[in-house]
Amino acid sequence: MSDAKHIDSVENALEVGIEVVRHLPEPFDKETSEKLNEIADCLNLLAEFVIAEARYTRIRKDLQDYSTVTE
Repeated sequence: MSDAKHIDSVENALEVGIEVVRHLPEPFDKETSEKLNEIADCLNLLAEFVIAEARYTRIRKDLQDYSTVTE
């Protein structure tokens, strides 16, 4: 599996996990539901950061590999 496909696969898994937290079966009181949404929002921010870092690292590695080949 290529790095790009692996990153996409991890991103999809994280999105599914976040949606599971966001849509846990009721009955929850209003406060619990709001807290779960806050948790899901935080998880989403962390997931976006991790995926962006992985893509950045992959691109940086590719650029380093390319510059080594062209020297």
